[in-house]
Amino acid sequence: MQTTVRGLDEGQKLIHSDLRQGGEEFAGQVGLVFVIGGMVGSVIFGIILDKTHKFKETTVAVYGFSALGMLAFTFTLGLGSKILVYITSSFVG
Repeated sequence: MQTTVRGLDEGQKLIHSDLRQGGEEFAGQVGLVFVIGGMVGSVIFGIILDKTHKFKETTVAVYGFSALGMLAFTFTLGLGSKILVYITSSFVG
């Protein structure tokens, strides 16, 4: 439990240090990656849904990937790597 709290504290330090050093731009870029990831995911899962007609399974898969992406995004903030934040934020969208 202590490593999780420490990881979240490091993530907060990354966010706070970025707020002092152009963090607004970083936050905007992450938001853009959220939106683009959501658009790409909508197209991909729309094609899958169109071919399979499995509405419930597709919806559950989308929610599952979003939840896993948000969990991964939360913990990558603590690693201090902006590249990983961009990668995991694309799965949240």
